[in-house]
Amino acid sequence: MKSLLKPLLIGLLIFNQCAFAQINSGGGFHALQLCNDGTVKAWGRNANGQLGNGTYVDSSVPVQVYNMSNVTAISSGGLHSLAIKSDSTVWAWGMNTSGQLGNGNNNTSNFPVQVNNLTGIVAISAGAVHSLALKSDGTVWAWGSNANGRLGIGTTVDSNYPVQVTGLTNVKAISGAGSHSLALKNDSTVWTWGHNNYGQLGNGNNTTSLIPVQTIGLSEIVAIDGSNRYSSVAIASDSTVWSWGYNEYGQLGNGLFSTASYSPVQAIGLTNVVAVELGEYHAMALKSDSTIWTWRRNDFGQLGHGTAADSSYPTQVANLNGIEKIAHGMMYSYSQVVKYDGTIWSWGSNFYGNFGNGTTGFNNTPINATILCNVTNLTQNSGDNVFVISPNPATNFIDIKINYPKNKHVVQIIGMDGALQKEVVVDKTDRIQLDNFASGVYLLKLS
Repeated sequence: MKSLLKPLLIGLLIFNQCAFAQINSGGGFHALQLCNDGTVKAWGRNANGQLGNGTYVDSSVPVQVYNMSNVTAISSGGLHSLAIKSDSTVWAWGMNTSGQLGNGNNNTSNFPVQVNNLTGIVAISAGAVHSLALKSDGTVWAWGSNANGRLGIGTTVDSNYPVQVTGLTNVKAISGAGSHSLALKNDSTVWTWGHNNYGQLGNGNNTTSLIPVQTIGLSEIVAIDGSNRYSSVAIASDSTVWSWGYNEYGQLGNGLFSTASYSPVQAIGLTNVVAVELGEYHAMALKSDSTIWTWRRNDFGQLGHGTAADSSYPTQVANLNGIEKIAHGMMYSYSQVVKYDGTIWSWGSNFYGNFGNGTTGFNNTPINATILCNVTNLTQNSGDNVFVISPNPATNFIDIKINYPKNKHVVQIIGMDGALQKEVVVDKTDRIQLDNFASGVYLLKLS
């Protein structure tokens, strides 16, 4: 006799191969998070509407950015925020006194507005008071404050709408800093423009440039970042870290407390680095073993070492591993990371609630801030049936637990378009591997 199947049980699995959410806390005491459903959360300082929730009230817990959906990338600047939607348009909110929202006026907005005449965008970067965007054709577009030529258009005139950066083509990555900008070309060379008082352009002198110039002594570069305080950093293809610019607090990581370096120098003892971020006066690197290393100024505990002592060379943050993503505070000194399990850990200054955990103050060691977009376990109940999925969102696998008197079950993973992605037979307690799955939302069907 055939066994009688119970009614199908449907569970929701949110799977993202890279991460459960994207965090970018580069703002001046505010942070953003992109959730798997394409919405955006924000928290921290909101005096200029940079949280985008229609108010000017600070929040020490996450709030929803107003009317934002289908978002694919985010970036938070000094007092403004940026987002790309799936249609490749760019949206902005917050302070706009220098035109950094790019919507053709200088009116601050506490809700998202569309950046004018900008389509086909694949990357964005919000600086302190200016913004950058990278088009799919490899050109770079800029808007906002143009003091010291940070827009790269050959003048110092601000623009409240996007203008093309002069002479830049074949670009694959961008970074908007405090008063200068960086671009990484397809040939792995680095180009910089804007303020150069401490050699942050890395071209061997301290002369400000209104158009892009090539950073000297660098090749085979794979990632770049610029700080709010006159320094720049790059990762080479051999996973070493190179820095240039201001170095009074040891921010170059070369073991020295000196005025500046006008050309790149190697950070001491850093190998196998996969990501690096610059805060206002500190730096943070993520190694391939998922450990975190920090250096530079430490007045608010932003290095995470349990002290307030500065460090001119990288030191590992203790008792912190399993890290997938890193972020930083642009205008002030705090650090945030996302673990593979979706938890967010923060340390440093928290004066406006920029940790997002309902507190203020500061911490000199990492604390578990919050989980913003995650549902750790999803339980679907139907009568006497219980179907538990964890972790959810997932990365490489899911664990299944089934409370029903039957030893074997068939689980189907179905895309939101209805297409069957995977079918497996599982025990009451089992693990399903999720190799080669694209990021997205899936349905689980149990029979």
